[in-house]
Amino acid sequence: MNRTRTLLLLPLAALSLSSLAAAGGGYVPAPAPVAAPAPVTVPRAPVATPAAASTTTVTASTVTAPTTASQTATETAAATSGGMGLTTATAQLRDASGAVKGAVTFSQLPGNELLVSVQAEGLTPGKHGMHVHAVGQCSDKVVDGKPTVFGAAEGHFDPAATGKHATPETPTTQAHAGDLPMLEVGADGRGRADFSTRKFSVQGDTGVVGRSLIVHAGEDDYQTNPAGNSGARVLCGVIETASN
Repeated sequence: MNRTRTLLLLPLAALSLSSLAAAGGGYVPAPAPVAAPAPVTVPRAPVATPAAASTTTVTASTVTAPTTASQTATETAAATSGGMGLTTATAQLRDASGAVKGAVTFSQLPGNELLVSVQAEGLTPGKHGMHVHAVGQCSDKVVDGKPTVFGAAEGHFDPAATGKHATPETPTTQAHAGDLPMLEVGADGRGRADFSTRKFSVQGDTGVVGRSLIVHAGEDDYQTNPAGNSGARVLCGVIETASN
C-alpha cells in the first residue's frame, strides 16, 4: 500500500513541477544574452581645409613711346629735373608775310640754366644767325634811315649795355646776352637747334619774356657789330610766358 502510494505520488510530483514551470512559478533558465549590435561607424568624409587665398600682384607695365628727333627741349628739361615743374616761355616764328615757320621754347631749370629749343622751316640751307632782341615786336620799322623788316624788335638784348656783339659763350658783362648759337638748316629748308645758356632767364632782370627772337638770312661771324654781319631778318617771334 505504501509502495503503491509512493509510485502514485511521483507522477503527481512531476506533473506539479511541470505545471509550475508552465505557470511561471519555477526556475526557468534565462535565455542566452543577446549580444548588443556592434556600433555602426559611418565614415566621415574628410573636411578639406580651405586653401589660403592667393595674393595676385598686378604690375602695370609702362609703355614708353620711342624717342623721336622732334622731342622738345622742354621734355629734355623735365627728364633732367626729375619731373619738377618748369617755368617756360615760347615764341612762334613768322616770316615777313606773317606765316608761321617755326617755334621756340625756353625752359628754366634750377641753377639758373635755361634750355632753348628752336625749330624752323622755309629757310635757305646753311647756317643762320639767331639773336634775342630787346623788344617784343615783330613789325617793320625804319632803322638808321632804312625801312627794316622786323625793325621794331630793335637791337640785341644787352642788359649790361656793353654795346658789343660776340660769341654765345662770351659773358654778358662783356657782350650782348642775346647772342645765340646759329641755326643750321638742311637741304629741305628745315633746321633745329637745342642748347643751354646761363646768359639770360625766362623772367626777371635778365628775362626774355616780352622780348623777341630773330633768325637772320646768313651766318653770324660773332664779332662784327651790331649783328655779326648775319644779314637781313627773315623770321621773328615774340617771346611769351607759357606756364609758371
